[in-house]
Amino acid sequence: SLIKTTLQRMIFIIAAVLMIGSITVAAVPPLREWFVGLFASSNDNNTDVWNVHGDVPADDLTDAFVCCEPTYIPNGFAEQDRTQEETMLIIDYSSNNEFIEYTQSSILTNNQIDTQNRTTENVSINDNDALLSYDADTSTIVWTDGRYSYTITGDLCKSDIIKMADSVNSTK
Repeated sequence: SLIKTTLQRMIFIIAAVLMIGSITVAAVPPLREWFVGLFASSNDNNTDVWNVHGDVPADDLTDAFVCCEPTYIPNGFAEQDRTQEETMLIIDYSSNNEFIEYTQSSILTNNQIDTQNRTTENVSINDNDALLSYDADTSTIVWTDGRYSYTITGDLCKSDIIKMADSVNSTK
């Protein structure tokens, strides 16, 4: 009984420390930048985003690739090209002289986002952290769901690219 009570108190203390720690990291800009730096590094022109650090269990790499694609496509855009490989799906959409490229790839894929003279924000896509980079004309968003890496880039405003990313679902 004493051991059970002690374990419960230890679990409560650990949970409280983790909760306070995560709130502190989110609220303090230098800590937040350090934490994001574990998964992304920036220079003057771009940001490199790593989806995983270290080894990925072999079982995770041998699962069949399940295609996911956006169900929301902004008005006027239509699919122009589709490339599907063993561990990658690329769909190109166009409307007049504008384009959108959607990519789903292996979790091992690293992404590079243009951030020169652009606004960069951390956003949430289906409860997953995402990096959004945009200017007046184009946007790029990159995120992972823990199994795949996703990128959408093109002639989209901030709200349309987020709405498109939020609509990505399995085609099965």
